[in-house]
Amino acid sequence: SIKDLTEKQVAEEVNKDIAKILLKDGRTDFPYKVIGVRKWDRAIPQYNIGHMELTTSVLKEAAEKCPGLYLGGNYLTGVAFGDCVLWGVETAKQIEKDKVASPQ
Repeated sequence: SIKDLTEKQVAEEVNKDIAKILLKDGRTDFPYKVIGVRKWDRAIPQYNIGHMELTTSVLKEAAEKCPGLYLGGNYLTGVAFGDCVLWGVETAKQIEKDKVASPQ
């Protein structure tokens, strides 16, 4: 379990995961800098009840009142790094479509 790993071991595992997601070839021989390590003993942080309804409402209102504003982050897509990267890739595609549909 990750909670039994040292901070150095956690950083190494995170580096491997990031390399798999971003580099696809699994290379881990590049330098990296650890800013900090934080572990939750009990679980991944959980959203509060009503979180999805609130974010859906905010996103809908933002789309209506502020076209071209794209909100993102782990509060929307999940706390896993891969979820955030996937959101970025998918949103970049949507932004490109939106720009083609509404050139300025």
